[in-house]
Amino acid sequence: MSLNALKAAAMLENEVARELWATDLKKQAAKVHPQVSQVVQIVVAEVAAATGILTTEITGKARQQPLVRARHFAWFKLMELGLSANEIAGAFQTDHSTVSKGAEKIRAVLEPQKRGAQA
Repeated sequence: MSLNALKAAAMLENEVARELWATDLKKQAAKVHPQVSQVVQIVVAEVAAATGILTTEITGKARQQPLVRARHFAWFKLMELGLSANEIAGAFQTDHSTVSKGAEKIRAVLEPQKRGAQA
């Protein structure tokens, strides 16, 4: 996902986007920098669309494997976009080390695939 795609998604103000963020995530995100919370919202919405998992489930505390994997992927993408583990942790109301470990699990899965595609 490119930064331009994120910017374009940020500009989209439609009824669906407003409904998505009328959840607890909006309250959580208000505690972090506005630009960080906007990027978090966009990435979580894109992960939700790709996985079919609700945004509230991605940002929640449930520990079922599909939800955790989607959450970890969102953390990974956010770190790839330059957010720190502390910023992400603030938006998800979790510890920065949890975010780092979750993102690292996704990186470990994707790195061998990336190397294989380059060969």
